Amino acid sequence: MCGRPFPRASERVNGQPRSAPRPKLLRVDDLVLNSATYDATRAGKEIALSQTEFRLLESLMRRSGQIVPRSVLVHSVWGSHDKADNNLIDVTIYQLRKKVDRDHKVKLIKTIRNLGYAIRNPTKVR
Repeated sequence: MCGRPFPRASERVNGQPRSAPRPKLLRVDDLVLNSATYDATRAGKEIALSQTEFRLLESLMRRSGQIVPRSVLVHSVWGSHDKADNNLIDVTIYQLRKKVDRDHKVKLIKTIRNLGYAIRNPTKVR
């Protein structure tokens, strides 16, 4: 028998091997995030983000259109529940919204009550 007889857990969960390259350029509507250069723009205008805000936005954009539970955000941004409480998540989301959504008619970052957060492309949402 050649190769692995069973797929890795990451392949079963995500449908692709863990070693698959992740896209460096993420887009949701007019919001663009470049994880290679740590740049973020909305409608062509640069957005200055802290490292924490950048990681949070990247985590949401990699799961665009999906509800991202708070626990997933805590793990992907802070690494453990010990380092972040609910208030810290709320404050960081608030700061991120001020930078990403404030000056725009279309708001991309959504709170899904009792479930988590989502970033959605308004042209694809019914």
